Amino acid sequence: KLGATVVVNDSLRDAYDLSQREGPSPQVTFGNFGTIRLGGVTVEMHHFGTGHTRGDTFVYFPDLKVVHTGDVAPEGMPTFDYKDGASAIGWVSEMYDLLKLDFDWAIPGHGRLLTKDEIRQYVKNVETMNARMKELVRTGVPVEEAGKRLKLDDLGWARSASTQTFLAGSIPGYYAEMKAVIEKERKLGAIR
Repeated sequence: KLGATVVVNDSLRDAYDLSQREGPSPQVTFGNFGTIRLGGVTVEMHHFGTGHTRGDTFVYFPDLKVVHTGDVAPEGMPTFDYKDGASAIGWVSEMYDLLKLDFDWAIPGHGRLLTKDEIRQYVKNVETMNARMKELVRTGVPVEEAGKRLKLDDLGWARSASTQTFLAGSIPGYYAEMKAVIEKERKLGAIR
């Protein structure tokens, strides 16, 4: 019987150790960067920070110029798993780090293959969405209304496969994160 070696980012080891998951615990962990050999080629694992979850990992196949993004960049609207340490601001930062890799294609966790140019546009769309959520928070729109008032049509996300998941699960954490960003900006402005 063939076995699998479970490889995860260091920040996820506890999720395996504390969960009731069936199957093996990770045998290999890595920090911000790791490599493994598969079929005679080197495969890189990059952890650029927190975005979709605290353990986001990009699996990069340099010889093929392909990267697997998992759920960080699905076809459709991104979701932020705030229960597992997500950050919309961190998501943008990690995606800019991803774009520094030499790749032509991205394999998302859901949906069709994406080009590097589509990933670039995806990041710009998230930046736009972040600015819009910040404005909703800044103008006092209640969290219960924010998801309904967040404009998504021009981003192509009004009816994507992940939109309902985002609106149902991410809005409270997203709102709180943007509120914290606004408060931090106010404090920095007061210091200057």
